[in-house]
Amino acid sequence: DRINQLKHRTLYSLVSDYFDLRNSGAYSNKAKVKNLKQYLSVVDFLRTNNVSCFEEFSERVSSLYREVSDACSKVKDCENEISQLKATLDLLTKFKTNKPVYDKLCTIKKEKVSDKFKEEHHTELSLFYMARRKLDEQFHESYPSEKELRSRLAALEVEHSSLFSTYKKLKEDAGNIYTVKKAIESDYRKILGEPIPEKRKKQERSFEK
Repeated sequence: DRINQLKHRTLYSLVSDYFDLRNSGAYSNKAKVKNLKQYLSVVDFLRTNNVSCFEEFSERVSSLYREVSDACSKVKDCENEISQLKATLDLLTKFKTNKPVYDKLCTIKKEKVSDKFKEEHHTELSLFYMARRKLDEQFHESYPSEKELRSRLAALEVEHSSLFSTYKKLKEDAGNIYTVKKAIESDYRKILGEPIPEKRKKQERSFEK
């Protein structure tokens, strides 16, 4: 029947027809070159992932969307930890930089002299008190060493680079998958006279190139 007719077509033929249709409506050589580059990218993706039929494609779509979502979550978690570490390092810097001013204040016994010193060093003392308060809230007076934090930050930045590369590649694959999906939908419209159900529409649109 017509469903089996579609299922037994290779994805390569579907993609080829899809890009032929796109090229027929392209008004410039630039658009045609872009279509060619994307076509080659899609074909390379299909070969690399050993995907050639409708069933394999459907399975790959589901697994790839999950992989992209998981990779995105890992990148965001890593970025959040990096942001938190940088904020903590900034607080430690403010605390250490302005602590000598605070220590000096603590040695002044006369109230008038103390008041004058506070006025003259209002900015430094405000930064010190703010940093100390936030560090106390976070670490309960047992502050981590700056060396440990910077070591952790360096490791996280390396990890982030790796995670982001993985996420970028997966999203590129998802873009290719989305292109193939549109090719299949195009054939569904021709064979069945109606599009296949749109699931995860918002997520899929984010992969469109």
